Amino acid sequence: MKSVTGSNFNEHINPKRSLMVLILFSTFLFLSSANSVENSNNLKTPIAISTTKPTSQVTRRIQTADAKSVGVGQNIVFIEQLVLKPSTKKQILESNNEEAKTAYQQAIKHLNEAKNAQAIGDNQTLIDSLNKTKIAIFKAMRLSGGKVVKNKHKTDYKKRVKSTRVLLQAHKRVSEEKNIGAEARKVEQHVEEQLKQAQATFAQGNTNKALKLANFAYLTIKLDITRLRDGDTLVRSLNFKNKEEEYKYELERNNTHKVLVNVVLKEKISPQMSMLIKTPMSSAESLRNKAIQQATKGNFDEAIKTLEQSTQKIIRSIRMAGIYIPG
Repeated sequence: MKSVTGSNFNEHINPKRSLMVLILFSTFLFLSSANSVENSNNLKTPIAISTTKPTSQVTRRIQTADAKSVGVGQNIVFIEQLVLKPSTKKQILESNNEEAKTAYQQAIKHLNEAKNAQAIGDNQTLIDSLNKTKIAIFKAMRLSGGKVVKNKHKTDYKKRVKSTRVLLQAHKRVSEEKNIGAEARKVEQHVEEQLKQAQATFAQGNTNKALKLANFAYLTIKLDITRLRDGDTLVRSLNFKNKEEEYKYELERNNTHKVLVNVVLKEKISPQMSMLIKTPMSSAESLRNKAIQQATKGNFDEAIKTLEQSTQKIIRSIRMAGIYIPG
């Protein structure tokens, strides 16, 4: 390779070419500087965006907070009306239950705490106080409610006893008209005994049980009056001209007892008892249909026996309901 000396170096430099190189180099530096500034700005922009919350999100959060405040406000109005309602206050304060009265005072206290929290904008305390108020007032109402139910049972008991006494007098009149003696007296004595038991139970403070006993006495006398009026006295010592006439009598007796069961069912006995009654009643109906078929063929002796079995099933159903019935 041929070296270039100082004198030769000056000879090799082209002035036009040097100027072009200088211009290109300066342009490169300018463009590089511009790109650096732009890149710096681009890097800062995402950071600024990430720290700024969209307007829509902020608006939604404000609306949610407002809705929550409105809901709590409506809740406190409802609870305040419940606590301060005159009938509620009277029920609780006039009860003999001291625990109920204490719970009511706690409800008043927590309600005032909720109002104070609402005034200063303390939503959490407001919500907690309202929950305590609800628990206290519901407890007070539950504890004092026993008196209301008991009072209703007392009223129902007195009405039922009065109605039973009226029916007893009616039973005596009907039995005298039908010229029925011992059997009618037996029913009346049974009802009187039930009323004595009911009164003794009532005096001991067990109003609910006393009401049940009075209901049984009422149904017993009511059913026997129906039996006496709808049946032909049901005296077993009747003389029949023939078996067909006796069959017709037994069929009528069966019909009368079916009416008695309907009376029992109309008295709104428990669903469980209704189901128990339906089982023997279904058997009684089958026996009745069988007796009718036997009578159609002229077999009245068998038809009478079958009808008696059917009637006994019906009597059993009535007794299962706790009602006394002779037969």
